[in-house]
Amino acid sequence: MHQTRKKSMIAFLILIVGVCLLAMGLFFYRQNAGPKHHGRSGEATTEDWDDWDEDQEYTSLYFNESYYSTTDQVKTYLFMGTDASGTGEELEGTKDYKGTLADFLLLVVINKTRKTYGFLQIDRNTITEVDMLDENNQSVGATPEQICTAHWYGTDSQTGCKNTVNAVNYYLGNLEIDGYYALGMEDIGTLNHLVGGVEVTLEEDFSKADPAMKKGATLTLNDQQAMTFIRSRMNMTDDTNVNRMKRQRQYLSALLTKLKEDMETNPNLVNDIFDELEESDSVDTDLSNRDLSKLVNTMYKAESQGILTIEGETREGTILGDGEVHEDSTPTRNP
Repeated sequence: MHQTRKKSMIAFLILIVGVCLLAMGLFFYRQNAGPKHHGRSGEATTEDWDDWDEDQEYTSLYFNESYYSTTDQVKTYLFMGTDASGTGEELEGTKDYKGTLADFLLLVVINKTRKTYGFLQIDRNTITEVDMLDENNQSVGATPEQICTAHWYGTDSQTGCKNTVNAVNYYLGNLEIDGYYALGMEDIGTLNHLVGGVEVTLEEDFSKADPAMKKGATLTLNDQQAMTFIRSRMNMTDDTNVNRMKRQRQYLSALLTKLKEDMETNPNLVNDIFDELEESDSVDTDLSNRDLSKLVNTMYKAESQGILTIEGETREGTILGDGEVHEDSTPTRNP
């Protein structure tokens, strides 16, 4: 077994133990990777887990000649924030297409049986096997790359999303993913605007970007401040992606709390937000309005288990082969 994959599997098994203790039941049997359907269709709905299929068999993971399994019914969805620094938008559908990077990766895990949900945030710099795609979007082999680069390949953003799903599937031990939703990081300000701003207390100083964003200040972030808070690296004392991920979790937690409170008076709020975001060219998903509505309503009624991460070791590397030094992250086993 490739050493990187072995480390990833060990880290995922450690994660599974922790998640199981939190009653999320992340054990999966290898099935066909990638999304099941394409394009959004159907009306929004107030349905939740009571409407999900009841024929799901037990799920399991095979590792080191042992099976780990559960009878819990689990669904997983991959949410991506894509970095539009590439030239993909102008050349979609051509062999010269160069896609965007999956700058933010968040796996949403729903446990129907226990009525719980949780998140796994994945470091964009994680080294794992990524499929190289030709002009026909066929894999010509896989090679160790930063997981964010999976979205770079293919002739359009939909193929990039599928390739990212496949990379996450591989990284997490052949985990089946039930759907994906990608939003351009440049639209974070739009999302922030749609919820009326998110309140955070700044644990770092951002005053180089915005004089109002001083360490210790509690602010309801405006749209540009939200972008600064989530995306800034180069002007920060700690410019690692691990540190940026911490801020992203802080924002996400505050966002979810605000959404849940606001949905008390406006149950259709999140459906309206998805409809507004759909107008953006940066959105790509294989989930219908109905799928997204089920997901939101399930989470609204379920108990949150928080946001988990996989501990990793970050070092400088040149694996991208572009002549630049970048952060590389590999999972580490806890003592």
